[in-house]
Amino acid sequence: EANAAPGTVALSPEKIQTLGVRTEPVRRQPLVTGLQASGTIAVDETRQHVIAPRFDGWVETLQANQTGMAVKRGQTLATVYSPQLLAAQEDYRVADAALRQLRGGDAASLQSMQRLRDAAKRRLLNWGISAGQLEHIAHLPPGNLALTAPASGVIVEKPVVQGTRFVAGDTLLRLADLSTVWVTVNVPAAQIGQVRLGQPARFTTPAL
Repeated sequence: EANAAPGTVALSPEKIQTLGVRTEPVRRQPLVTGLQASGTIAVDETRQHVIAPRFDGWVETLQANQTGMAVKRGQTLATVYSPQLLAAQEDYRVADAALRQLRGGDAASLQSMQRLRDAAKRRLLNWGISAGQLEHIAHLPPGNLALTAPASGVIVEKPVVQGTRFVAGDTLLRLADLSTVWVTVNVPAAQIGQVRLGQPARFTTPAL
């Protein structure tokens, strides 16, 4: 390295050997840089379902009684009892029976009873009674309702136990479809400009 120009970095042969320095001919090629970041697996937010009755009541039986339990669409998760539901069921039963008896009778009475039955029906539908259950409401246990799974998935949250009292809007169960999950990656702000839509990515974890 004799006669080096001012500012040139000179390395002794010993340094070159120790550092493993290699030389390559200069050539034009694209520079490809990789981005490494830590990430966590999370539930797909679009595949979550909450079981939250729209009336007050008590949990009579709880079939989905374990977090992590796999359930299928339509499977009974819990049976609840509600005095509000009982009153609405009785209103519908009485109005429906009276409407059948008034067939061919006074038009005004028929219309009045029809409005009463429709109002009770709307209330039950708003509370989660399906149209199929309404057709067999005479056979439904008074004040009881079976809560079924809206989709296949896994119970990820179970804040209640059998016998728990709840009010309208309380979450009894939360289930999620884990067939597809999200990977949430923490990319440093200084490197976020390297991320592009459609870029290939590889996720590894010791858990696998």
